Amino acid sequence: MKYAHNAKTPTLETDASANEYGQAEPVLTNAIHLDKMPLANIHAYRFEAGKHTLLLPTGMALVLGFTDSAITTRNAALDGTDDAMDWLFY
Repeated sequence: MKYAHNAKTPTLETDASANEYGQAEPVLTNAIHLDKMPLANIHAYRFEAGKHTLLLPTGMALVLGFTDSAITTRNAALDGTDDAMDWLFY
């Protein structure tokens, strides 16, 4: 059985458009755990008001939602390296 792979993280050294929408650095690290998959980070794409086409990299990707609120960059700590998981209760 062939398994899908995660979409690659943007690479600024080889891709000039890798941070065109502010997506190069993850906003949440160690944030999602799916059965039989490695922990995933969350990257945020920022778009101005209007009509846009979202072109995602090859591989598995998950669109979690849309917001006009600021996102605080943090480690979600699902890997167990951070004892404080207070963010779950905000």
